[in-house]
Amino acid sequence: MGEDASDWAADSAAAPSLSDELPSSVYDPIGAISVSSRTFTEAQAGDGTIGDSIDLRLANGTFAGADGDSLAEAITADNVPAGLTLVAERTGDRRVRLSLEGSAEHSGALDGIDDLTVAISDDAFSRAPSTGTREFAFRVDFEDPTLNMDPTRLKAAADGAVDVSATLTLNGARFAGANGRDLVADGALALPGLPEGVAATAILDDAHRATLRLTGSLGDAQRAAFGLDFADAAFDGTAAASVRGDGISGLATVAIERDQRWREKLSALLAEAELVVRGAYSSASFSAFETARDGATETLANESTSDDDLRAALDRLTKTADALQITGTPYRVLEAEEFDDSSGGRLSPESGNIGGVQVGSWIAYDGIDFGGTLPKRVKLRYANHPGDSATDEHVEVRVGAVDGPVAARVELELTDGWDDYVTAEATVDDPEALDGSNRIYFVFGGTPDPSQPNSWVANLDRVQFLKTAEDGPETAEPVRIEAETYDADNGNGLKKEGGEPPAGNVGGTWDGGRLTYDGRDLGQDPLTQVTVSASTRDDRVGDNRRLEFYLDEVSETTRVGTVDLPKTGGWGSYVETTAELDEPVSGTHRLIVVMRADAVSGQEFNYVANLQWFEFGPQPQEAPEVDLTGLNVAIDDAEPLLAREDRYVSIDFAVFRAALDEAKRVAAADRTTQDEADEAQRVLDVAAGQLEWRAVRQVSVSATTRTLAGKQYVSVAVTNGADTPLDLEVETPYGSRSFTAVQPGASANVSINSRQATIPAGEVKVTVTGLVGDETVTADRTASYSAAG
Repeated sequence: MGEDASDWAADSAAAPSLSDELPSSVYDPIGAISVSSRTFTEAQAGDGTIGDSIDLRLANGTFAGADGDSLAEAITADNVPAGLTLVAERTGDRRVRLSLEGSAEHSGALDGIDDLTVAISDDAFSRAPSTGTREFAFRVDFEDPTLNMDPTRLKAAADGAVDVSATLTLNGARFAGANGRDLVADGALALPGLPEGVAATAILDDAHRATLRLTGSLGDAQRAAFGLDFADAAFDGTAAASVRGDGISGLATVAIERDQRWREKLSALLAEAELVVRGAYSSASFSAFETARDGATETLANESTSDDDLRAALDRLTKTADALQITGTPYRVLEAEEFDDSSGGRLSPESGNIGGVQVGSWIAYDGIDFGGTLPKRVKLRYANHPGDSATDEHVEVRVGAVDGPVAARVELELTDGWDDYVTAEATVDDPEALDGSNRIYFVFGGTPDPSQPNSWVANLDRVQFLKTAEDGPETAEPVRIEAETYDADNGNGLKKEGGEPPAGNVGGTWDGGRLTYDGRDLGQDPLTQVTVSASTRDDRVGDNRRLEFYLDEVSETTRVGTVDLPKTGGWGSYVETTAELDEPVSGTHRLIVVMRADAVSGQEFNYVANLQWFEFGPQPQEAPEVDLTGLNVAIDDAEPLLAREDRYVSIDFAVFRAALDEAKRVAAADRTTQDEADEAQRVLDVAAGQLEWRAVRQVSVSATTRTLAGKQYVSVAVTNGADTPLDLEVETPYGSRSFTAVQPGASANVSINSRQATIPAGEVKVTVTGLVGDETVTADRTASYSAAG
């Protein structure tokens, strides 16, 4: 670098600092005169004009003259850039606005200055301020010329044909040449990256604007990115290298691409999505779908929405439609905090439970459908606190409404505190009340205790309905011991490696190696087998690899089992091997694991294996035979629907198809449980059952009442939103009316006299009949009306 400092950019302004932006009073709090800023900044147009002003402020004293007067003779400036003039306008007794008018002759980024000096004479005041400087130094900052292109993403036709235009706007500089000049034809503008099949012109509209037009074809390409490479000849006195902006400096920031018809695609999917109803879909999946559907509607309503936003809305709607799921089995665990509705108030979801539960609180779950198998019991897990609890606490299972029929009542005993969760259960007294698809309420009851501050009922963790009148026999839980958690070893290279449990393992194993695990609880029930997870590098292990398991000490009488270890093909390839124990084990013991392997002649290493874990478990229960009859019947009934796909809403049909595929997979699987088969059948039946003819979903039905001559009439309006003529039969409790061949977009209206002065709330049914291909299809729609009279 040399001994002398560089003088590069010595004539330019110093870098801006915080003091250039803050009021001077921050740095000179006792001065009676302050300024609101230290920097004048070029206007956004980049044409050398200044886009802001600075206020002179007095803490005491008064400026001369009246508001609006010029104080330019008393407030003067030195070193003002050529083309600019200081203006000082009185805006208040203690305020003057300073601005720079005109346009700087030179306004490149290096033309900025930091020594514009403003001096204030006594003539500026009618009453002079007490203290403070009368001279201030300011910066004047200019930006490099910029070029904006609108739009930067140009749209070709879907077939690749190109005929598009964009406006190029130049700020802070001028285009050279007369209006009508073609910068491309003159060689002043090149477009690197533009496909050979696309021609370009750039015609000057004036000194600051040009119209870029592209014509031709993209050929086979879907998209082409290109840049704007200007020559100095494009600009009047400005070097092309100093201009910044869209597509400049060789950066391919602008593009032309085929019209992907995002608006058209989104419109088509939304039209289909609007036909989807909640039906049997889970609350979570339908809520996400509904949110995406509403968002798509808003996106399409804005005619200026960008392709990016249209595509994003399409992606969201597509993903949420694909994620629609049939509500889970009614026998699933219902997590309390995942309710569909609640009483609110102090009741609220917490981490893994609900809290704030008082007498009268409730939570509800939608779409609980037990089908033909009604529950016999309900079980819940809860905790409460004896120091702040209601008395006679219980949970009622109600159907359809908070005050609906009571299917079961679970009594809640006091627990030892909020962390002491226990299980309570009750028999379902009225299982028939649960028949069909219902909203199920869990209503918390009890008697508030006046001596308790809150009289909470309970924190609820989860609820589950059960098919059986009692639990089946319990099986012993397996006990897993991570190999690297040993308390002692006999050395010679044995080591813990691979990280903390359960990520780690034991390495460096050898014939005679020994691991000791003190005080390991093997449970109360007898465990009859042991499984070992181990890996080997096959060329570094001995023959006849095995582990011997002992309890309390190593002897022939205390050995409980031996596991032979296979070769696995690599240290990272763990294989699980199970062996029967010589005798069952239970209780708390010292477990001792002894490693065995025979040396291989001529082999350098004779490890046993890397050991990951050992697991003691009960004898596997023989799985009962699975009855697939119902599942196979459901599959046979569903398959003919595949040939009728075009009559149904495509989103609903995709869910049905997925359910059918899953049912077939479960039916063909080697290991299928009865619960898996039953659930696959239930989901398939529900998905098939909610398929509805598209034309019916496109029919809107409304019902109202009106009074005429003292009698109540039921008025029904039916609109055919389908694309095919429909026959309609309108049925009310007081009569019916038929309409034939109601055309697409047309409506059928009827008012039926009840001949009564008052009528209760009721429902009308509209039977819709039409042709799908050469097949006649019939389905029903309903609408409710209120009581009248």
